[in-house]
Amino acid sequence: MRMTWTPGHGQVHSGFAKAALGLWPSIQTWLDDTAHQRTSLTITGHSLGAAIATLLAEPAGADLLVTLGSPRVGDPDFIQGLAAQKKLRVMRLVDCCDVVTELVPASLGFDHVHGLGYIDHNGVLQASFSDAQILEDQEKARVDYLMRYARDPENVFLRDWADHSPVNYVRAFW
Repeated sequence: MRMTWTPGHGQVHSGFAKAALGLWPSIQTWLDDTAHQRTSLTITGHSLGAAIATLLAEPAGADLLVTLGSPRVGDPDFIQGLAAQKKLRVMRLVDCCDVVTELVPASLGFDHVHGLGYIDHNGVLQASFSDAQILEDQEKARVDYLMRYARDPENVFLRDWADHSPVNYVRAFW
């Protein structure tokens, strides 16, 4: 389940690493071909794409990493190595109860990159919610969802799965 991340630091989830490394040759070719045209590089992704973007941010020399609904990707050494990249800014967006952001379990030694932007149950981006505020907001969100939406057979039954949808991330910005 773990492997050493040779383009960077630490241990990472082997499935995410294999996906990222499989894409890397094509991405590296594109980066090399467009280097003269770029003044900066933003890497972004949702879900598995967010995990891959996180892994490739350092070897690609990214200036900005934006993830939506990212699972945990690496161990604390990986996280520290990524944080040490002076020019790299990180925005890790989590939509309220998004269940995918709770995978891979922290109990297995995996962690999130820093730079949390939490989207509350009303769809408003909160940059400085405490852990306690997040838990309180998630509880309100789950109850509200059960009362208002869960009984409709066209909706996802649990807020935790509904919040992973990319459209729920977009609503925080428009």
